[in-house]
Amino acid sequence: MKNNNRHRRTIVQSRLWYLRRERRRKRAKDKAKAIRIQRNKRKKVKYRRERSNITYYSNQSRTLVAPARFSLLEYPEDVIRFINKIEILLSENTKVKSIMFELHDITNIDIGAICLLLSKLNELSRKRIQNWGTLPKDPKCRNFIKESGFLDRMRDMSSGNPFSRKNKNLILNRGFDKTDNAATAKEIRKAVEHITGEQGYFKPIYSIAQEICANSVEHANENTYKKNWLFSTSYLDGEVVFTMTDIGDGILKTLKRKFVKQIQDELFKDSIDVLVNAFEKQYESRTQDPNRNKGLPKIYKVSSEKYIKNLIVVTNNVLLNFDEPEKSKILKNTFKGTFYYWILNKECIEKWEKRFEK
Repeated sequence: MKNNNRHRRTIVQSRLWYLRRERRRKRAKDKAKAIRIQRNKRKKVKYRRERSNITYYSNQSRTLVAPARFSLLEYPEDVIRFINKIEILLSENTKVKSIMFELHDITNIDIGAICLLLSKLNELSRKRIQNWGTLPKDPKCRNFIKESGFLDRMRDMSSGNPFSRKNKNLILNRGFDKTDNAATAKEIRKAVEHITGEQGYFKPIYSIAQEICANSVEHANENTYKKNWLFSTSYLDGEVVFTMTDIGDGILKTLKRKFVKQIQDELFKDSIDVLVNAFEKQYESRTQDPNRNKGLPKIYKVSSEKYIKNLIVVTNNVLLNFDEPEKSKILKNTFKGTFYYWILNKECIEKWEKRFEK
């Protein structure tokens, strides 16, 4: 009898122990399942490392951090170094699917840096690479970007609504094997009206805009997705700032390809002298065609006759200041393209209107 009771107790204890063990196993499995579910909800990033202000992710996304001094005319080295990082990403073996631009730390900005960045964004979009970014935390820089026209074709990611503004500033996106003459002419008439109070035709700016656009679309680059230029206007008190941006090969690179012998003969001249000679038309085409290579001299003539003021050209490794040549300089970082900057005011318009008076 006692043996039977002892046997029953052993069986009961064994069953209780087995049930406790099964409950523990079930709780462990449920906990592991919950952890897996939470983990799968997170963004899958296998690794992340920082190098040269570029953040690398394993899912073919990239983040670029803009420099605090994001002003092309004041700090060209910082801006061009940042723009060239996009080229570095595009040259990688791994196909990049998306790029985020972190502009949060910008404390100094100008229209030149904005246009260079927008040109690159157009190139990325043309190659179907997604891109988005943040705005500067500095109120002045944030407002400058909003009012420049940079955000006109973008949407607020938090609300999904397009950005809005009230001023007349414009960045005209054109290119990819075509120019928009009508839109350019309309914007020039608006600029004249802003300065004089009456709409008018101003041929000097229209002619140099056509030369720059034609050079960009027809000659600057063999890659279709890189054939784009930007024409921008910024309306200030009594004057209008014009810029044109071309992300082709750049003037100096094109010159060295077309006029190798003539440039080699000028062995001791630096890049600034070579660029000045090009604007002064000191290089002739091999065919001696009088209609070739007239674009840069036309721009130089308009500037020298004071129909525009403060003409600045940034191309390859040179910043050329026409009104203040002492501020021209050779750059350490090379920009693959050309950027033009000039100002139109009432004095320029009056000088053009009185050009035939002695």
